[in-house]
Amino acid sequence: MPLYKKRYIRVTAIIVFIAIVVSSYFLMQGPAEKQRPEKDPEIVQGVLDLSQWDLEKKGKIKLAGEWGFYWERLLSTVDFNQLDIQQTAMYVEAPSVWNKYQEGGKSLPGQGYATYHVKVKTDGKLTSLALRIPTTATSYKVIVDGKTIAVSGKVAKTKEQAVAAYLPQTIIFQPAAKEFDIAVQISNYLYARGGMWNVFQLGTVERIAEINKTELAIDMIIMGSTLMMGLYHIVIFILRRKDKSPLYFGLICLIVVIRILSLKEILLLDIFPNANIRLLIFFEYFTYYGGIALTTLFIRELYPDEFSKKIVRPMMWINCSFIMTILVLPTSIYTRLTNGFHLFVLLSCLYFIYGLIVAIKRKRNGSGLQMTGALILFGTMVHDILFLQNPYPYFLIGKQLFPLGMFALIFIESTVMARRFSNAFHTIELMTEKLLSLDRLKDEFLAHTSHELKTPIHGIINLSQSVLEGAAIRLNAAEKGNLSTIVSISRRLANLINDILDFSKLKNGELILRRSTVGVQPLVSVVLEMFRHLAGDKQVRFVDELPSNLLTVNADEDRLVQIMYNLIGNALKFTEYGEIRVTARETDGWLEISVHDTGIGIAPGNQEKIFESFDQAGRTIAMEYGGTGLGLSVTRRLVELHGGTIRVTSEFGKGSTFTFTLPTASELITHSVEHDAFVEWSRGLVELAAGVEASSEETSVSDGGREFTILVADDDPVNRQVLTTLLSSENCTVIAVSNGTKALAEVQRNPHIDLAIIDLMMPGMSGYEVCRGIREQYSLSELPVLLLTARNRSEDMLAAFEAGVNDFISKPVESGELRARIRSLLNMKTSVSELISSEMAFLQAQIKPHFLFNAFTTIISVSYTDVAKAQDLLGDLSEYLRGSFDFQNRERLVSVSKEMDLVDSYLKIEKARFGERLQITFDIEEHILQEIPPLIVQPIVENAVKHGVMHQPEGGTIHISIHASEDAVVISVTDNGPGIPDAVLVMLKEKKHGLRGIGLINIERRLRNSYGKGMEIESVQGHGTKITIRIPTR
Repeated sequence: MPLYKKRYIRVTAIIVFIAIVVSSYFLMQGPAEKQRPEKDPEIVQGVLDLSQWDLEKKGKIKLAGEWGFYWERLLSTVDFNQLDIQQTAMYVEAPSVWNKYQEGGKSLPGQGYATYHVKVKTDGKLTSLALRIPTTATSYKVIVDGKTIAVSGKVAKTKEQAVAAYLPQTIIFQPAAKEFDIAVQISNYLYARGGMWNVFQLGTVERIAEINKTELAIDMIIMGSTLMMGLYHIVIFILRRKDKSPLYFGLICLIVVIRILSLKEILLLDIFPNANIRLLIFFEYFTYYGGIALTTLFIRELYPDEFSKKIVRPMMWINCSFIMTILVLPTSIYTRLTNGFHLFVLLSCLYFIYGLIVAIKRKRNGSGLQMTGALILFGTMVHDILFLQNPYPYFLIGKQLFPLGMFALIFIESTVMARRFSNAFHTIELMTEKLLSLDRLKDEFLAHTSHELKTPIHGIINLSQSVLEGAAIRLNAAEKGNLSTIVSISRRLANLINDILDFSKLKNGELILRRSTVGVQPLVSVVLEMFRHLAGDKQVRFVDELPSNLLTVNADEDRLVQIMYNLIGNALKFTEYGEIRVTARETDGWLEISVHDTGIGIAPGNQEKIFESFDQAGRTIAMEYGGTGLGLSVTRRLVELHGGTIRVTSEFGKGSTFTFTLPTASELITHSVEHDAFVEWSRGLVELAAGVEASSEETSVSDGGREFTILVADDDPVNRQVLTTLLSSENCTVIAVSNGTKALAEVQRNPHIDLAIIDLMMPGMSGYEVCRGIREQYSLSELPVLLLTARNRSEDMLAAFEAGVNDFISKPVESGELRARIRSLLNMKTSVSELISSEMAFLQAQIKPHFLFNAFTTIISVSYTDVAKAQDLLGDLSEYLRGSFDFQNRERLVSVSKEMDLVDSYLKIEKARFGERLQITFDIEEHILQEIPPLIVQPIVENAVKHGVMHQPEGGTIHISIHASEDAVVISVTDNGPGIPDAVLVMLKEKKHGLRGIGLINIERRLRNSYGKGMEIESVQGHGTKITIRIPTR
């Protein structure tokens, strides 16, 4: 639509709305007020002269002007006949609050009592009159010619005797003469402002009744429409909770309804006649404060960029503060705070208008109409604030216009929100059409692609099958197994393509059944036999309980095989042990076939969902058991296409029963199935089962004795066989497992694994979790991990590297790329191992200069007193240096005795140096045949001497223990020194070099690289340290 047309429509809508508001105003005033040929008489000096006023024709008049006012005096009409009383009268403008009046130069207080008086002069032609009395603060008594005609509450001179009440009413009375007096006694001890707030109206009975009906009708129209709009938008929010603007708008509407009920005619009293005046005042103020608060939230929700949170938040605090005043303060106090809130409201409205102007400049949707509504509401609020401050100048209207302004705003907001919803629906319709179009394109793509894939796949099957059958004599067992795997994988892919094609045909109603008379028992027998091969290592029995003379069914034989294959395959997937049983019975021309299993069962909430496309009873089930979620959906549609039904009964944790019905045929069949298509189809399934059976072992190990050992974890047996065959040709020993739990068990059991190839999606434990488990024992260089995944998005890569993966390769795997990545990781591990070995050789050779200095100083000092001992020490130093400086020492393992000779030589030198401060004890088992890595005990003992016991002035004791158990040689070095500080322990755990940690970190790396487990360090500050090494027996 052109822009000028949109602006024309918008301007027209605004003009129409303003016309409706103006018309409503004149309707409220009544037909007699639409034209005023002459000015209405006013009260002058306490007298209203109607002698020249045709009240019968005019209908009514407002009693406004200079009423006689008598402060702190309760007078009756008979009292005004006394001259002294007339002379004491104060003439004041009414309606107004008496706080505006002054006596003796001082303003009157808000609480107290007084009498208003007016003398009405008529032409004497009147019969009955009606007096319309509005709400007055806060109790009144109306007296006409000495008779009390109306009472609200109890007027009294003291607060204790007075009773406050709101009771607007219309009273009919008969004047006794041409002139009559009206006295209104008022007392107020509750409100902050007292007096005759609103204008009294005098008129004929018919005209006053017409005014009452008109105003009631208008109030009911506004209230009813506002209530419906409010409830409607609250329901919208309940259905769509993302957008809060309907909630705020609905609550604003409800507040307007409550305000209409509790103001002016106080319609709430018609529902609850005994409602307390304090409750009515509470509603009056609560709706005022709360309405502004909700309006602020609503506008902020509509235009978050135009209304700053930094300004809106303090505004809400102020609103909440005023709301708290009416909750915790007495009525007489919180009603005094209204002027402050009036100022706050005016400032808030100015901010709202500013924000809407910004929204209009930014061309926000609906901002122009909302500006119109805001201006109308602002005008009515300014009117009401001025009216409440001094009602007399506004007596012609004589009422608050805020509900009318709020109704105008609500009407505009409803228009804006309706337009928003309409635009949203239009967008949804466009998106729906686009999605339906894309869905059709997707179906066509799947159908065309599947058809194109069928030809090459069947070519692969036929060529592989011909080679397998024609060259069987020349092929060895491994080559036959590989060809069988190719055939089985191709047939599985062909079946998946058939499922996709069937799903597409069923969805579009293009699948046609080729019905014939089919015998169920032989067909089920063949399918069960095939699944006995597919079960692999699962402890599942397949039971055929069909009678041999079972009636035939009228069905498409190929589709019936597909139904049975899907149901029994689904049962096998979710059954680890127990039985899968097939039963059938005839009922009224239908054959009920049931497949029972003892698997995991289905939760009640998922029993209907499982028949939906791509649904697998929850994400956890999909992760645990895999699959596409198409099987049961296709099965249900195939059954329904035959005219039958399918249902499931299940008990969670105990198993499930799937039952479907097919129409029976008239003849019996006892012979085997001969249908060519079925024979070919079942033969393919049996071949698939045979191919899987050859590789279905959940844990397998290829020939040992090769250069590298590689762990393969994949839940697909075919993938395991392919990887085993591929890696075995690369001079690798392969350990293949079916899930992550077994992979971690193999890593724990076998410390000589050089590389782990892990599939990301496996039952029970994902590849990420397996990798994290490996990283708890091995670093990136100690045991590299290659992740197999079909997901190669950047976030998937990041998650893989954070889990500790060295490299990953996307499925489907290309053999050349896989070999290259494996070689790269194995070369990296080999290089790191050689580096660690070289570092170990360096540590064997290294010796600190200060140790030599201390050793020679000790020997020289001993030679002065004991030459023989000095000679022994030189021999010990020679042995120690011979072992330390042997750069050609690259032995991987040494005997325990050889390692302890080096330790003994070192300790003799240190013992001679430190004397009795150093105490050594040994607990070494003899004849330990198990060899250990070299130079792992001496650095630990040296650490215990230098950083342990010798850090104490009194010295200490070092205890060395070596014992052999059935599965390991346990070496422990214990000292009673000061212990290792926590910071150093953290450094050792994180394998960071420090001033005192090179030797220990090197030992930790060597042990983990060789045995998968490092040192066990127990240290308590002030009590010593114990370091334990466990060398597994071979």
